Amino acid sequence: MKLSATGKGQNPGQAEKEARNKVLSMFPQNENRIGYSELAKKAKSQGMSFRTLRKHLDELEQVRLAARIVDTAAKPPRVYYQLMTSKVFRAIFDGLLPDALDTKRWVDGITGIEKPELRDRALGDLLEMQTNLLIMEMIRVWEWATTFSEKQQAQNFYKIMIESYLAQIIADLGNIFRAHLDALPRVLPSFSDRYQEACNKAGTDLFAIVSASELSKHVRKHAGKES
Repeated sequence: MKLSATGKGQNPGQAEKEARNKVLSMFPQNENRIGYSELAKKAKSQGMSFRTLRKHLDELEQVRLAARIVDTAAKPPRVYYQLMTSKVFRAIFDGLLPDALDTKRWVDGITGIEKPELRDRALGDLLEMQTNLLIMEMIRVWEWATTFSEKQQAQNFYKIMIESYLAQIIADLGNIFRAHLDALPRVLPSFSDRYQEACNKAGTDLFAIVSASELSKHVRKHAGKES
C-alpha cells in the first residue's frame, strides 16, 4: 500500500504526516546532501509513489526545511537535496551539554538507580531538562518563522515543525512519565509548582506593566484635553 493512501482507520491528515516523516527520515542526518535518484529509490522500497515524494520535497523546500541543489557541472545535470532542519536548531545544539539529547540513556540510567531519593532527584532533573529543551525549540521555531514574508508559508512551517519535531519531544516526556509512574506522585507536584509560580509571577509583572501603561495613556489623554 502506498503511503499517500489512507489506511483502514487512518484519517488523511495522519497519512499525510506519516508520509512526510518517512521522507524526512530518508535524508542523511549529518547535513550531507542526497541525490534525488537515491531518494526515489528509498521511496520505492517503502512503497511510496514518486508523486508523493515529489509533493513532500516541494513542501519542505517551500518552507526552507530542505534545499534543492542542481549540479549543472554534471552531464546530465544532477539534482540533490539537503535537509536544513539542523539550521533551525543550531543555536540550541551548539550550546547543549554532551549527551543532553540522549533521552534513552538517561531513562535507562535512572531506572538503574537503587536509592529512591536519588532516583526522584534524577527524574526531576530529566523532566526539567526535557521541558526546557521543548521551550528552547519552540522559541527557535517562532524565531525562524519570522523570516517568512507570507503568513501561509509561516503556518505551513509551524505545522511541519510541530507534527514532525516538537510532538516527538512531548511524546518523549510522556514516555518518561510512564516509565516511572511510582515516582511521579513525589516528583511532579514540586515540578509543576515551580512552573506555576513562574507563570503567576510573569502574569503579575505583565499586569502591572500593562496597567501602568494604560494609566499613563489615560493621564496624557486628559492632560491634553485640559490644555
